[in-house]
Amino acid sequence: MKIEIPRGFKFYSGNAGFYSEDRPDILIIVAEEGCSATGVLTTNKLRAAPVRLAEEMLKKYRIFSGALINTGFANAATGKRGISDAQEILDFGKKVLDLPYPLIPASTGVIGSYLPLEKIKKALESLNKHDDLELAARSIMTTDSFPKFYSVKGSKEYCLAGITKGAGMIGPSLATTLTFVMTDADFSPYFLKKALLNAVQKTFNKIAVDGEQSTNDAIFLFSTGKIKVDKSMAKEFEILLVNLLYELSMKILRDGEGATKIIKVITKGFASKKDAENVAKRVALSPLVKTAVYGSDPNWGRIFACVGDSNSYIEEDRLRIFIGDYPVFKGEPVDFNRKELSDYLKGDSIEIVIDANLGKHESYFFSCDLSEKYVEINSSYTS
Repeated sequence: MKIEIPRGFKFYSGNAGFYSEDRPDILIIVAEEGCSATGVLTTNKLRAAPVRLAEEMLKKYRIFSGALINTGFANAATGKRGISDAQEILDFGKKVLDLPYPLIPASTGVIGSYLPLEKIKKALESLNKHDDLELAARSIMTTDSFPKFYSVKGSKEYCLAGITKGAGMIGPSLATTLTFVMTDADFSPYFLKKALLNAVQKTFNKIAVDGEQSTNDAIFLFSTGKIKVDKSMAKEFEILLVNLLYELSMKILRDGEGATKIIKVITKGFASKKDAENVAKRVALSPLVKTAVYGSDPNWGRIFACVGDSNSYIEEDRLRIFIGDYPVFKGEPVDFNRKELSDYLKGDSIEIVIDANLGKHESYFFSCDLSEKYVEINSSYTS
């Protein structure tokens, strides 16, 4: 069954040979009659050329023809030449497809190499036009093992669809991967910007594979405005956008480099929101916790140590720690069936609950386990 995409969008996939002859590695998302655009960009202080250029363009232009994405080369740490190279590719793509409005740039791949302009231009001259969301997602993959896409419909027949890529170098702090969301709902750019930021904070800012933030991270939301909507549908749209980004973010965790399990850390009963967030993030990102989960080892002491290392207010005698439904610490060690808990940890979704019993504030954070495969992939990424 074909997955629906919002009205007014088409895709163009190309192959520059960065990975293999039968794998697309360039994508242009095209709004045939133009679209509005908003984005959430990485807070990394050494941002890639396409991120800096995209930020300027979002401030300068009101209407876009879509986005041009290349894989293989991040175009990061490339100085002024990186900006001019990115602009040259955008201009070339716009000319090839005879587009009326600017394209937004996005790149992913190895840091520190210039864009191979001639290879990219050659690929842009022989693009394959389609309306296949899965193929679009496949066209932006790097170390991903499967394409990541999702689509959902709202009332009045408007649609939201998204594609994302990412398996490693995934860490919180605004956009955490390359993600492109499209809609045909006629909401204002101001509303869409606010809705996107809110949805990112609840989803992509709550996941991490390895805690590493890329120089290229960006999440864009495009709207053709083909379907007229009214203000009463705003809440529904916000909920659907959160659901869309949640589904995409979980696909990233499922595909985390070497990952076999998703870990959800829930914190509650903290004296402040910041304390709850700090503990959830500290436990979820701990290599020791992640490796214990990978090995199905009920070593709750690693969780306990992370809570104490989170720079949050804690009282040991009030603290409660649960792994799944199993209490392991309630102010003191709790007797539990190690085999049963180990069996629980062999599942593909693990939940850790930490209750400080000090207040009403709570939070959550998602990560994945850490296996030998992660080291294997990242110890030879450029070779």
